[in-house]
Amino acid sequence: VAADVYDAPTTIVSDCTADATADLQAWIATVPDGATARLALEGCYKTEGPILIKDRAGLTLDGNGSTLQAFTDGSAYPPPDPYFTHKWPQKRTRVTVLRGSAVTVTNIVLRGGNPNAGTGVAAEVPALQMQHGVEFIGTADGAFTHSEAYDLYGDFAYTEHFTQEGWSRFPLTNDARRQQYF
Repeated sequence: VAADVYDAPTTIVSDCTADATADLQAWIATVPDGATARLALEGCYKTEGPILIKDRAGLTLDGNGSTLQAFTDGSAYPPPDPYFTHKWPQKRTRVTVLRGSAVTVTNIVLRGGNPNAGTGVAAEVPALQMQHGVEFIGTADGAFTHSEAYDLYGDFAYTEHFTQEGWSRFPLTNDARRQQYF
C-alpha cells in the first residue's frame, strides 16, 4: 500500500535565492504521520537552519533529487527549536530526526556551509563539528537512503541512542555510508 504523498507547496522558494527553513519546517509539520513529504524535483532550498523532524511515526522526507544548502556556518541565525539551543551553532545539522519511529530521509543532497570541507587541517572546526548532514537521535527504525552530503563541518550521518531526561549517552557507531539503516 503506497503512502499518501504531499508535495512541497510551490510558494516555498526552491531555487536557493531565499532562506526556506521556516517555510519547509511549517509545511512538514502539516504532513501526517505515515505519509511522504516530497520536495520539488531537483530544487535547491537554502536552509540556514536545520530541518527538524520531531516525534514523528512513519514519515518519509523524499528530497526528490533536491538539495538543502547552507551558505554560512549558521552563527548569525537563531536556533529554530529548544533542542538546538544548548549547542548552537555547533549542532546546526541539515536534517535532525528527534525521537519518533520509522522515519526515512531519502533521495536528497545535503550541503553544509564549510568552505574548506575535506580532509585538510582547515576543514576541521571543533566549534562546528556537530554540523552533520543528518542525525537521528533516539529514533527507532530510521533510514537515510539514496542521498549525498557535502561541505559539512560534521559527519555525513550521525545516530545516537536517547536516554532519560532527553540527553544522549553512548553514540552508535558513526560510520560514513551512502545508506544507513538502524
